[in-house]
Amino acid sequence: MNLEHVCAEVLAVVDPELGDVTIGDLGMVRSVNLDDDLDGRVRVVLTPTFMGCPATGLIADAVQVAARNAGARCVEVTWDPAPWSETQVTAEGRHKLARLGIAVGDEGKCPHCDAELVVVAANSAASCRSMARCTNCGDLVDVLRGAASPIRWRHYAHL
Repeated sequence: MNLEHVCAEVLAVVDPELGDVTIGDLGMVRSVNLDDDLDGRVRVVLTPTFMGCPATGLIADAVQVAARNAGARCVEVTWDPAPWSETQVTAEGRHKLARLGIAVGDEGKCPHCDAELVVVAANSAASCRSMARCTNCGDLVDVLRGAASPIRWRHYAHL
């Protein structure tokens, strides 16, 4: 079993709520380690983008399958409760999210016109996202944010 191959397969697991955005793109993978190379045991530590995320079970199952397909015999997936932050999203992940119309972080820009966003709702379609309106084009945009990230409310007169 090749640990690098297992890591690559785990990082390539797609987030079930975000199309082609992977858990590697989102920075959700804390570690992938061999417990015992002879037995092919792998321990994967993940962190959810938001505690209580309903997709964690699906993600853990997909990680198990990916690691086994890469040669691991036994896979242990655990969730690290340490807060996830939108700063952990890779450049590729930010690009993929922008293509989906999702901004990243409170200081994110509109993925359509790159203008400033104004938060209009603390939560959106998922617990890890808030809803914002673009100050230029007026589009409503999901904003991916970590639970520890403060929401900076701004007044917006045109709601």
